[in-house]
Amino acid sequence: VRPPAAQELATSKARYQRLTENARDMIYRMSLPDGKYEYVSPAAEKLFGYTPQEFYDTPVLIQNAIHPDWQDYFAEQWERLLQGDVPPVYEYQIITESGEEKWLNQRNTLVTDDSGAPLAIEGIVTDITHHKLAEKTLAEGEGKIRAVLDATPFPVAVVDVHDDNIYYWSRSAIDLFGHTAPTAAQWYEIAYPDPEYRSDVIKRWKPFLEKAKNSGQTVNAGEYQITCNDGSVRICELWAKFLPDSLVVTFNDITTKKQEEDQYRRTVEISLDGFWMVDTGGRLIDVNDAYCRMSGYGRDELLQMSIMDLEVGESPVDVELHLAVIIKNGSDRFESLHILKNGTLFDVEVSATYTSKRV
Repeated sequence: VRPPAAQELATSKARYQRLTENARDMIYRMSLPDGKYEYVSPAAEKLFGYTPQEFYDTPVLIQNAIHPDWQDYFAEQWERLLQGDVPPVYEYQIITESGEEKWLNQRNTLVTDDSGAPLAIEGIVTDITHHKLAEKTLAEGEGKIRAVLDATPFPVAVVDVHDDNIYYWSRSAIDLFGHTAPTAAQWYEIAYPDPEYRSDVIKRWKPFLEKAKNSGQTVNAGEYQITCNDGSVRICELWAKFLPDSLVVTFNDITTKKQEEDQYRRTVEISLDGFWMVDTGGRLIDVNDAYCRMSGYGRDELLQMSIMDLEVGESPVDVELHLAVIIKNGSDRFESLHILKNGTLFDVEVSATYTSKRV
């Protein structure tokens, strides 16, 4: 046996009233064009500082609460509303009855007659003040981060974690390259215009990204030749670091350094004098052709040796002390005695210079 229709209606109204009366959001209905409130839920008092009765007694009471900065917005939207033009959502600021500033989000439903003329507006109003303050704080934080990145001499790009979309280029990147791109695919096109080299770059780059993602560390992805907007090419060392929601790519421009190294290498290779480069432990890490011819050893053989394997004019202890002196003073010139591969001894005059961690 079903209850009478009147009882069903009463039960439905009671259920709806419980929902609206207990809702945290303000629910209201305002008739148009007079602006009289036909229903206002109790949440209005917490939201605006005005009781539902005050809304009933004062048509368009919301106008009194609208923040001064939003009065023009309210006037414009009210005129549009009376014309039957209402957006699905309003966002605006108010000043409550106690003087507190709040941000509100209002979802709208327009009620019209059979001819389409507006009869009323029904709305649900939510306090989004904390959300707006969080957005502002985040924006200010991002602004500070961008200011720091723009101030660094190293070009920086911030990319999504899939290496697809590029969110940000630092000022130094724009200054160095002369062009940027909104996606990684477009960047590959303009930075590496030669298709073959571009393919090689991508094959080299992707494994380093996986390493950076899996390790959580900053990874040196190697050296790349980047074509600038003016057609020049910069040699950059790329570093990759994954954050929780982005990938930070740093470009270290080593073009000048590489040019100086190449010039130095050419000078060394054509020199008639023998040349060594050793680390601070005395192990050979580079030699030129002249010393290979002079000593009788091949390059690969020499790179497996140390000073002590070739130096017979000083004991191992003396060599270590001599290295310490060179590192401390920056350079030294002295005479010594080396041994050839065939066992012959020969006199040498050594001019040593210390740079970074090499002699």
